[in-house]
Amino acid sequence: MNDDLANIHYSPVWSYNYSLRFQEVQYDDKTLSDAERKDFVSVIDEAIEQYAKGLPIMYNGLETFSDQHNEYHVIYHTVTSIMLFVLLTTIDCMVASKYFILADKDYD
Repeated sequence: MNDDLANIHYSPVWSYNYSLRFQEVQYDDKTLSDAERKDFVSVIDEAIEQYAKGLPIMYNGLETFSDQHNEYHVIYHTVTSIMLFVLLTTIDCMVASKYFILADKDYD
């Protein structure tokens, strides 16, 4: 087994400076203005709407193959169930973020 692992070559991991790709915004510990909150929330609302459109597709996929029990469909059902869980969790987190941003008190 050690001979098999000896032939594995790993590519080096390079650190990447993502700040060059994105404009960094500093709020200096201030509460967002109403206009800034609305901008944030509008982006979150669009993402929630887009993610929510995928829910019926995933539910239909689960219902379509629920009576088939060959190996492929069992794997398909498992993967789709996990993807559905992740999608619902993501939507829940976005909704929580939206209401956190809309809060009128500064939380530390």
